[in-house]
Amino acid sequence: MTQQFMGRALLWATALSDCRDCLDLALRLHDVPENTTIPTTEAQSAARHLVRLAIVYFGQLYTPGFEDLPSVASNTAAAAQLDELERHAFSSGTELAKFYALRDIVLELRHRTIAHADGKAFSVRHDNSSVRALTPMLPTELYNEFRQSSDKLLLALLQRLGNGIATS
Repeated sequence: MTQQFMGRALLWATALSDCRDCLDLALRLHDVPENTTIPTTEAQSAARHLVRLAIVYFGQLYTPGFEDLPSVASNTAAAAQLDELERHAFSSGTELAKFYALRDIVLELRHRTIAHADGKAFSVRHDNSSVRALTPMLPTELYNEFRQSSDKLLLALLQRLGNGIATS
């Protein structure tokens, strides 16, 4: 394991950990009872923003990322390791295919609606002399799958880092 990949892998681990933290908090906010001090609409709004932030963190693994040699490789230079990491985290072909489908949904949201505003990706409604953009969101039923996938990737990454440190 190269020093450059170790640097990139540590950035990935931080991003995945932050992604999980955001998803955990978002899930808790979705379940806030009506009789708490946080109004339900505020809790749901905060949860939506946390899911968007989780998507941005997750996307750090799949965007080019700048290198800082000799410490950190770019994501492009570490693409083979990321592919290997995915195959390690999702060992069966079925699990891997399911992950790829989820990853595609998450990255589509990141690329077209969260990090960039692709007009075709939004639903824009004009009514009563106002304009409202409706941002597509991650379907609620995929939150747990997204959280579990982030967990599996983080665990596989930490195992790989542990093996790399042990053999260095």
